Amino acid sequence: MLKKNLEILMVIQPDTPSMVIGDPDRLRQIILNLVDNAIKFTEKGEIVVSVEWEETDGDAMFQFSVRDTGIGIPKGKMDVIFQNFKQGDGSPTRRHGGAGLGATIAKKLVDLMGGEIWLESEEGAGSCFHFRVPFTLAKKKHGQEVKKMAGVLPALRVLVVDDNESSRGMLQQILSYWGPRPSACGSGEEAVKILEEEHGKGASFDLCLIDCNLPERDGFAVYKEIKNNPDLKSLEIIMLTRMGVTEDTEKCMELGIRDFTTKPMRQSKLLQTVNETIKKIPGNFLSDEIGAGKNKFVV
Repeated sequence: MLKKNLEILMVIQPDTPSMVIGDPDRLRQIILNLVDNAIKFTEKGEIVVSVEWEETDGDAMFQFSVRDTGIGIPKGKMDVIFQNFKQGDGSPTRRHGGAGLGATIAKKLVDLMGGEIWLESEEGAGSCFHFRVPFTLAKKKHGQEVKKMAGVLPALRVLVVDDNESSRGMLQQILSYWGPRPSACGSGEEAVKILEEEHGKGASFDLCLIDCNLPERDGFAVYKEIKNNPDLKSLEIIMLTRMGVTEDTEKCMELGIRDFTTKPMRQSKLLQTVNETIKKIPGNFLSDEIGAGKNKFVV
């Protein structure tokens, strides 16, 4: 993943229940197989894992999707994608280092869970595997749990800086649900311009989330530029670092960046980080319960 510099995203509806009864081991294996396949057949771009759900008579049907921007699958081969592969000379599976058996294994596991799996794909334009599986909702009142998380944060102005469109959209959706009013842009240069313009209008931002891996001018350079600007230096900043890249953490320590979280991120960790950061903003008194186990949140 790091060698290919792929963006890995998890998009989960904010109101998704955090407690259900089912088979976590099989679910984990299905997702891992589909994501592994996506990484194998994707050279650049992104892989997005998304979750949707609907309640049905006390139970819940969950739909998971794994979308990539990889080589795609020809229409003539889509009907056999869930069957055991027989590798042929010069085939994409040979060139990408494997037989692509993840889909076959995933189908067997989905069948065992009483669900269904299907594929949408276009050659050269990526693939999207969908699967639906039933779960039983836990006895705790789901409505009470949702009420705790919706609007749990104050309506502060937040700027999201991320060059990946899917990631920007995901962060905006999550933040809006929690209470803040997010705006977004795709580059550090644009971010500094927006921050300066809004400050000049007397409508400064309260918080900025910056992806460290921005093109041209990375997030750390943007951070330094903001902190060296007398009009912007008081802005609270959260750096979004790359999972498994120790250099990012070391750079945060070097620059004195105490507020950072990794991508792909757990929403519970993001909520906790945002909560702890905006506590530093004068006039905001937030709950110490967030992230401390009292407000449980979906991962």
